[in-house]
Amino acid sequence: MNKIKELEQEIEHLKILKSELTHALEASNAASNAKSEFIANISHDLRTPLHAILSFSRFGINKTGRIEKDKIIKYFSRIEESGKKLQVMLDRLVDLSKLESGRMVFQMYTCRLSTVIQSLEKETKSRLDEKKITLQIEISDKVNSVNCDQYKIAYVMNALLNNAIENSPPESKVIIRVEEAQKTMTSSGAMLQVCFQDHRIDPFPNELISNFESYLQTEKAKFCHGDFGVDLAICNEIIKQHKGRLWVEHDSDGSSFCFTLPVDQ
Repeated sequence: MNKIKELEQEIEHLKILKSELTHALEASNAASNAKSEFIANISHDLRTPLHAILSFSRFGINKTGRIEKDKIIKYFSRIEESGKKLQVMLDRLVDLSKLESGRMVFQMYTCRLSTVIQSLEKETKSRLDEKKITLQIEISDKVNSVNCDQYKIAYVMNALLNNAIENSPPESKVIIRVEEAQKTMTSSGAMLQVCFQDHRIDPFPNELISNFESYLQTEKAKFCHGDFGVDLAICNEIIKQHKGRLWVEHDSDGSSFCFTLPVDQ
């Protein structure tokens, strides 16, 4: 009887191992497919500005001395514009690659998020005024400072604020809220929470809210200039490196992108 029980236990153990291997294989295949799609899309996205640079350079070379100065300046302007687009795309690609491989260097020190928010408010003032959007800042008295990489957290907050402004209707309100995060089973120390709430009319797709990580993988595969999905993927990696969490919520008042950060790193 003991041998039969041992065999049954061994069979059950093998079934569990088989199930785990199947899931691992499925995850590996999904990652491989996402990588292939990512490479295919980025190759196309990088070719577009590069083709423009080469084309306008060729026009300028062929027509030197035969056309007026204004047209030559126009060619150079288009080359510069395409070059800047290419640079932004490559910078974002390098940042994402470094973050995902753990090669990004973080400079951790104590900073006040209120200082970062004040800078963001000044930088976005013209866009806020253009759409007549009110920026409301709510910082809890209990929140003082946090240990983080201020530059990278400013990148995250800038991306989330720009997204909120971009998707908010004119004459609406965007709220930045900084407060203590509620204790969870996984958080051993004090955490703070930062939320960017807008009043957009169109809600986020269900897959973004229900399965955040899967949505990011899909958006990364698209990788195009100015696509918030890639910025969001970069933001998510930065927050994870800080041992925090990034997520999105939607209710009758609008949408909120929130993240948590440990007070002490």
